[in-house]
Amino acid sequence: MRPLRLTMRAFGPYVDEINLDFSALAGRSLFLIHGPTGAGKTSILDAICFALFGETAGSDRPVKKVRSDFADASVVSEVTFDFALGERVFRVHRSADHPR
Repeated sequence: MRPLRLTMRAFGPYVDEINLDFSALAGRSLFLIHGPTGAGKTSILDAICFALFGETAGSDRPVKKVRSDFADASVVSEVTFDFALGERVFRVHRSADHPR
């Protein structure tokens, strides 16, 4: 699987819509997600896992806790993940439950 684009809204520490464009990796098979503690690195992996499987990457971060604590109640917590498998491209969109 080759990640192409990840869009998150009201997910983890990301209040506003965030777009990560992995196409800049230009076919590299290895990349690094880095930053200071609390910057949201694990949330990126959680968003990918949530899009694909409906679960987070770690058992200490339940799906019910993926919503940003700072998001307005009217904003839906959602993830869209585009990825490629061979020549085929797929898009997965998933929304998290939240009180309105």
